[in-house]
Amino acid sequence: MSGAKCTDNMKCVRGLGMGIVICLLTPATVLADASMKVNPGKWEIASEVTMPMMPQPMTNKGVECIKDGDWTAEKFMEDMEGECEASDVQQTGQTMKWTMRCDTDGGLVVGKGELHSSGNQMDGKLIMEMQGMKIKNTWHGKRLGSC
Repeated sequence: MSGAKCTDNMKCVRGLGMGIVICLLTPATVLADASMKVNPGKWEIASEVTMPMMPQPMTNKGVECIKDGDWTAEKFMEDMEGECEASDVQQTGQTMKWTMRCDTDGGLVVGKGELHSSGNQMDGKLIMEMQGMKIKNTWHGKRLGSC
């Protein structure tokens, strides 16, 4: 069973019947004072979003040129709807974890994110909750070479 395709590079999930847009970004766009080192270059990043209101996951795969070798938690939330902030950012070795909070027109969105990187590969997840509904975004990426 294949998932629904997201046609927007920002991987926007539109809350059906709620008129709310929550942008779930790939790590190319990642929060706060801590940063994670990755090798700049051409990256292939695949993501999957699941939520109770969607009968099947929404998937996306794309290639991006990552110029800055630092991924931060704040950058991950730059394009999300509403006033968003990251807190409790912790980095240990190759893992970064954070909590997030967004005040949107549709209500409060809270969640936790986690990113693991070996420099040439990465995996992550962002699990959010809004009005009792859980939204899970997972992604996997690998460096393909130079841009």
